Amino acid sequence: MSEPSREEAIAILEQGNARLVELLEGVTDDALTRPATIGGGEWSAKDLVGHVAFWEELALGAIRDWRSGQEPAAVVGVDEVNAANQERKRTWPPDQVQRDATQVHERLVAEIRVMDEETWVAPAPAQYARHQSLGVRVGGLTGSTEGPFRHAWAHLPDLQAYVASLR
Repeated sequence: MSEPSREEAIAILEQGNARLVELLEGVTDDALTRPATIGGGEWSAKDLVGHVAFWEELALGAIRDWRSGQEPAAVVGVDEVNAANQERKRTWPPDQVQRDATQVHERLVAEIRVMDEETWVAPAPAQYARHQSLGVRVGGLTGSTEGPFRHAWAHLPDLQAYVASLR
């Protein structure tokens, strides 16, 4: 199976984001910040929103680096970077986390939209350690075991179960 085109990537990202937003509609700040409610771990729904946004931030950074002729940085120690991001956003109020997530998502979609298909699929320069196209790199950063660009999708079942428990 070939990698998703830019338009397919945008559609996947938008569908996942729309489902996150839909599930969180009407959830109170108290419920958003309640710890240990997502995925059997210590995360709150707010943490989950911040987590998905963080990986979209990394994808934006990869696009920026690629455009400036630098190899996008590899993410080493996923658990550690996730924990550092959670700590960075720990004191942010829920509306700030949600606003940030919306802005990051909109910027990422806009960056992919204005990119030409040639840039999206072009092989990485020979000097890059990872010989992936930019589309593959962005898809990996915003992806999951569900597939490229499907990071939000990987967390939807946990969020859906939590939101259902609130009713």
